[in-house]
Amino acid sequence: WREIQRYANEIQVRWVMSIEQDVICPPMTIDTLLNVACYINAPFVTHRYPYHFGVKNTYQGLGCTLILRELLNQAMDMNEKENLVEGCIYQCAVQSSHASLTNLLDIKHLDGTLRYWQYEKETDPRVIYPPEYAALDAQVIH
Repeated sequence: WREIQRYANEIQVRWVMSIEQDVICPPMTIDTLLNVACYINAPFVTHRYPYHFGVKNTYQGLGCTLILRELLNQAMDMNEKENLVEGCIYQCAVQSSHASLTNLLDIKHLDGTLRYWQYEKETDPRVIYPPEYAALDAQVIH
C-alpha cells in the first residue's frame, strides 16, 4: 500500500482503484463505482462480493474498491500508528460519505487451492472472520 500511495501522489491521480488478484470484475466496474462516487460525493465506494467456496453472504474487503487519493493518504498516516491498512482505510471511509454496493455488478471471487488467502497464519490477529468459517477451517490445508 505504501508503494501504491507513493505512486498515486507522484502522478497526482484523483482516485485509486483496488481490485485484488482473486476478484473478477465486469467491464463496467470502474465506470459504475466512479458514477456512484460522483453522484453522492463519496471518497470511498466498495462493492461486496461472494465469500470463497460459496459460503453464503458477501465479503467486503478492498478487493473491489474505489478510494479518493486524499482518503488513502489520511488512512496511511493513521496506519503509521495502527499498522493495519484495511482497518485504517475503513475507519477513514466511515468518517465521511461512503457507499457499499451489493449485487449491483456480477463480481466473482475465485477460489484458491483449498486455502483462504486472507486467513494465513500470518494474518493480523485483529482480523475477525465469521463463525461459519470454523467448520471449514478444519478442511484448510496449511
